Amino acid sequence: MRKIDYARIRVSLKKYERGKPVMKRIGTFAGDVKELHYETNPQMLGTEKAHAFSGAYARNLSDSVRLIFTIDYESHVIMLLKLGDHKETYGRD
Repeated sequence: MRKIDYARIRVSLKKYERGKPVMKRIGTFAGDVKELHYETNPQMLGTEKAHAFSGAYARNLSDSVRLIFTIDYESHVIMLLKLGDHKETYGRD
C-alpha cells in the first residue's frame, strides 16, 4: 500500500468537480487512485512517458482525461503530477 500525494493536482480536481457529467469522471478518478494505492506494481497501471515527463507514467481515466504520476519506491509514495485533457496535460493537442 502506498501513500498518494495530491498536492500538485488540487486545482485540477476542483475544476473537474463541477457539473454532473464530470462527477462520473471523479468517481472513475477515485477508483483509479484506489487501484494505484493498493497495486503492488503501480507502474503496470500506466504507460511510461518520455521527454518532459521522463520517469513518469500516464493513465487514461477516460477518452479525454489523463493522469500523470510518478512513483517513489523508497518512501512508498505515488505523486500525482497532472490531471486534465490531453492539451492541459501535455501542453499540445
